[in-house]
Amino acid sequence: MSAPASAAPSAPASVAAPPTPGSVAPSAAPPPEQPSASIPPMPPPPRPPTGTFAYPSMPALPLGGPPPEVLVSPEHMHAYAANCRRTLHYAVNGTLLAKRDHILHQIGRLRAKMLEVAHVRGVMERDIQSEASEALQRLASAEALKQMKVQREVDELARHADAINVLAAEVEAVTSAPDAMSSEFLGRYRAMYDACDRLARRSLPEPAEVNALDFEREARVYTAASKERDALSRLLAVKDNMIWTLVEERDAAKEELADAQREIDQLKEELDEMRAAAGQHTVVYAEGAASGEAAELNETAHVEKA
Repeated sequence: MSAPASAAPSAPASVAAPPTPGSVAPSAAPPPEQPSASIPPMPPPPRPPTGTFAYPSMPALPLGGPPPEVLVSPEHMHAYAANCRRTLHYAVNGTLLAKRDHILHQIGRLRAKMLEVAHVRGVMERDIQSEASEALQRLASAEALKQMKVQREVDELARHADAINVLAAEVEAVTSAPDAMSSEFLGRYRAMYDACDRLARRSLPEPAEVNALDFEREARVYTAASKERDALSRLLAVKDNMIWTLVEERDAAKEELADAQREIDQLKEELDEMRAAAGQHTVVYAEGAASGEAAELNETAHVEKA
């Protein structure tokens, strides 16, 4: 006979017992990781050859996984920050400040050059103004002299014209008077006629020799003199350079002669020393030769006695 249908099915073996009061429920074990079908497994590291040292292999990181967390201690962070601060301090104080000082030096040099240019320009401007004022004074003096000559001629001609006008007015007054045929008119006639003849024969003053183009010629003369002065200045500069070159060459030649003289004196001293040494050797050789001859004579005498 079969079991009754009301019988309860048996519980699976994996079902845990209910926790008792005061006990901690055990955590469920994670399911084992299944290898992904898309990521191939890592191959085993190669074996080192026989007789070599096997370095420990680094643990392989899982492909496609997050990077491992790096824990940095506060002491290491503080030391790293201090090192960065020292590096920046040395970079600023050692390189940038030196470059800044060099730039400030260049700026000061350029400003000094600007002041020098302005000073030289002021000196040249004063010289040019002085020369220009002298030239203007000469032109003003020449103009005053020419104007004086012309004005003297104008005054002389004006006096002639005034005298003619006075005489003409007098003649007009006498001839147009009602008593022009009187004896008084006849008495004055001779004097007025002589005055007319005298004024007619009076010579006019010589025209003043004044030429306005003289100023242009003088200006050209001044310009030519200025150009000649500039040319002479350049020539003097060239001569100065030549003179300085000759002086330097003379000094160099003097130094070479002095060196040669010192070498000659040194050679003379060496020659004197060699002569003295040769004389000493000659004396020693002569003494040795004399002693040798005396020894030979003594030996000969002993032989004869024997």
